[in-house]
Amino acid sequence: MRPLIVRTVLATTDLEDSSVTALRVAHELGAAAGAPLHVLHVPEQPGAAGGAARDPAVVGRIRDLLRQAKANIEEVRLHIIPGTPADTIRSFSEQIGANVIVLGAHRGRASVTSASRLGNTALAVVTQSSVPCLVVSDKTLPLPLGKILVPVDGSDTARGALMVGLSWGSALRARTSVSGEETATSLTGLYVDAPSGQAAPAWDARALEREIESVRQRAGGWAGVKMMSAVISSDDPARAIIDYENEHRFDLVVLGTQGQGGSGAGKLGSVSSAVSQSLEAPVLLVSPSVWKAHAESL
Repeated sequence: MRPLIVRTVLATTDLEDSSVTALRVAHELGAAAGAPLHVLHVPEQPGAAGGAARDPAVVGRIRDLLRQAKANIEEVRLHIIPGTPADTIRSFSEQIGANVIVLGAHRGRASVTSASRLGNTALAVVTQSSVPCLVVSDKTLPLPLGKILVPVDGSDTARGALMVGLSWGSALRARTSVSGEETATSLTGLYVDAPSGQAAPAWDARALEREIESVRQRAGGWAGVKMMSAVISSDDPARAIIDYENEHRFDLVVLGTQGQGGSGAGKLGSVSSAVSQSLEAPVLLVSPSVWKAHAESL
């Protein structure tokens, strides 16, 4: 498994005040990784060729949002590209070689059991992107990372999310010794088991621990992250994950964009959708193309 290297950060903005937290996180992530920050705004013009447009009013608005985010405006690269937002964001991320796309979440809609409540643009980006997408709502991303939660369900997608979560934890971990431990950064793999009497679980505590140990061994000596496992029982996985995070307060939650039984790209999955909509903590959404790239490097 190769470690994550963040060389380029891409953040998007729709010019709304809700973009400020995502821009702040993107700026701080870029600073921590020593990576340049690109900020993209896409005026929606279906069928547009994608030529750059430097509308002074739009540029001024983006700079104002960056000031609120406490970013160094002179070091940020601004881009205004008309087109269809999701397609333009994806193609531009590939053009600049982005290693992460930072998106703001749409908040306050529907319940945790509903279908995806990300905005249509964000949903299209995270399910099709070839790089991880960091969805930020109200809470910033503490750096260095202290605690990471990766819900798993026995699927290949969950295993991929576990690998990517470990890689992010390693790249952004605390570098100081705490109580004799090599690092203060930890990753918890969480499995939600069905209550007794329901269908046989895909995993149990021992199976989860074996998976954790397998990833730990594949990582070799570079990770420097303490890996743990937890199993809880619930007939509502999304609610259980949300309650677990609310109780233990993680810095970052990593989720695959397909759960068990997923049938291809373009699907977020009901559990991932509900969790990413409801948590205050930043959520890193990992599409199959991302974790497959990590798996191929094993």
